[in-house]
Amino acid sequence: MWKCFKKTWSVSEMNSAVWIVRRQPKMRQMMVLLLAALCAVVLPSRASAEAPPAACRNSSECGPNRCCLLGRYSGSEPSCQTAPQENGICRPHQEASNSTVYGSDGKLKYTVTNVYLDVCPCGEGLFCDPNSGGVCKQST
Repeated sequence: MWKCFKKTWSVSEMNSAVWIVRRQPKMRQMMVLLLAALCAVVLPSRASAEAPPAACRNSSECGPNRCCLLGRYSGSEPSCQTAPQENGICRPHQEASNSTVYGSDGKLKYTVTNVYLDVCPCGEGLFCDPNSGGVCKQST
């Protein structure tokens, strides 16, 4: 299955579309023009709607339903990420931590406070249910 333009395409549908484009030169030209026009319209609007994650040193810099997240990989930079919503993956009993990050040369790079590792805590009104293996559920 392929997902494109909010539609799930089966393998046979994809093969039919590929066959039409390959066997029909005029159809190929039309498809190329259509794809170019679609990219010219869709990509700029997508880029402005989805801003890149902001750099942070503390979760208080990120705003509501977001946290400052530090990856476990060497060289990862902390960034504001969206908190998981209902049925999202979470880490039970996770707490914010403080950390000192050093560069590859061994010198102090920066310190972070009130940051999370790998995943933000659940969004407002939710809790991380340890009985479900770490899934955000509605608070009761």
